[in-house]
Amino acid sequence: MGFRPLRAVAIGAIGAIATVGMLSVDVSVAAAFSYPGYVTSYYMNTVSTATLYDMGCTLGTARYGGSAPQDAVVFLDFGQAQLRNGVYGTWDYSGSYRTVTQIRSAVVAYAHGFYHCTWSNTSARVSIAVGTNNYADFCEKCGMTDSEVVGFGNAWANMVDATNTDILNAGYASQASAFGAADIEVGWGRPTIARSWVTAYDAVNEWALYDFGDAGGCPRSGSTKTAGTCGYYTPDNGVHKYYWKQNDLYFVSWQSPSALALPEIYTDALAQEWQQISKWATLNSLSKISFQGVMATTSGYTPSQAWTDLVNRCAADSATALSSLRFATMIQYH
Repeated sequence: MGFRPLRAVAIGAIGAIATVGMLSVDVSVAAAFSYPGYVTSYYMNTVSTATLYDMGCTLGTARYGGSAPQDAVVFLDFGQAQLRNGVYGTWDYSGSYRTVTQIRSAVVAYAHGFYHCTWSNTSARVSIAVGTNNYADFCEKCGMTDSEVVGFGNAWANMVDATNTDILNAGYASQASAFGAADIEVGWGRPTIARSWVTAYDAVNEWALYDFGDAGGCPRSGSTKTAGTCGYYTPDNGVHKYYWKQNDLYFVSWQSPSALALPEIYTDALAQEWQQISKWATLNSLSKISFQGVMATTSGYTPSQAWTDLVNRCAADSATALSSLRFATMIQYH
């Protein structure tokens, strides 16, 4: 199987790496608990290796000068799940089909650009979160079956594993690594299918999986062991409604062994909803969510606002208070 992420830490190129049995573990100490600054993430419309190299180089050049944050996570979201002629991939944000092999090469090119353009600043590091989403129920609405969704989860994990092998073999692993990522949105698919996909990823993964989705419609207050009802997905204009609950979002963002939570926070309400999911967990003798960071959008809600809101909302209850919030990013269209 190779190595698997441990709950208390993240694995990858960030910080020193220790090997415990079959597990590779990041043993670096988190930065001081203050706003870390943000980097830009992208909804991708290309897998051009030249373009991806330039994107990585742009970030590397900025880091070369010592600008914060030196420790960053960048999301490259390649869009909606797709299966064509037996080959898994995505529809990216240009509407083009991209295979997992093309995505793998693109991410390696980004790592190359970053590594090359940091030059002598070898302390600068980036985690590249390679994203897809659960739009159209992980494409079940466009024809994929339950078993094909499972196959896609397996394929995504295998692609991330292979990407890291390529990065290692090319000599970039001291400063760059790839992770899985999924934008799991309440209104885009059923909770059962999202759980199935995350479980499939976890079945073969060697690298952790960031959930950068929402918690739309979840409770914003309360104190009960019963999982609160959130928003719903409807594939047929309201004829059928598939409601999410707090425990579903807890599973895909934290409870699954591979999962790391870095949610979209573009209103204070979302910060409240995520804090309440963490609170629900503690009431059920489960671990609170150790959020890895926040993602802002171009809605006008800044990364600093998003970061501060999640910290403050979690700090309002000692059961959910954070000891660090490592990353901030803002996603935009490439």
